[in-house]
Amino acid sequence: MINVKVENFKIDHYLKPGKYKEALNFYLSDSILITASSPADDSFHARKSARWRHYRYLIGTRHSALYHKYRWEYDLPLALDRMNECAAYITGRHDFSAFCVVSSLKENNECIIEQAIWKQDGDRLVFDIRANRFLHTMVRSLVGVMVEAGREKDYLTLDNFKDIIKSCDHTRLKTVAPPRGLYLVAVGY
Repeated sequence: MINVKVENFKIDHYLKPGKYKEALNFYLSDSILITASSPADDSFHARKSARWRHYRYLIGTRHSALYHKYRWEYDLPLALDRMNECAAYITGRHDFSAFCVVSSLKENNECIIEQAIWKQDGDRLVFDIRANRFLHTMVRSLVGVMVEAGREKDYLTLDNFKDIIKSCDHTRLKTVAPPRGLYLVAVGY
């Protein structure tokens, strides 16, 4: 899985843009790799200038000795069609207060979801979501509730899912997906 992150910094001296990449990679650990460097306008901010973000969440449908640290392993059957009904519902503008850690709530908790879809990929389920912004734990909370909707027994209905969103009440969440399956895929500027 590729994890892309953009950073910006100001520096008092000048090097050719490609040289910053080389210099940073020399000092960073092997687990981090700078793939490109380029000059940016003084008004650019890596987080605040982003127009959209794309996250991916992975669920393994059976145990894997190699990948268990990198995805949520959930070996009970899940109904992908019900999970995709929930994903389709969140497309557009909604208040996601119910899916955010209380201490991180903002004055405005609306996000515009451009894409949200579940796909089967071999022995894993892949959730892709793209939006103008995300709240703290929003994606993992959405995944947890959509897994509840996909369960074989005692599943959460689409109407219940809609009620949770409209309630703006985080106490109605029963399941938050573990962090190990969440990846930032891309950021658009």
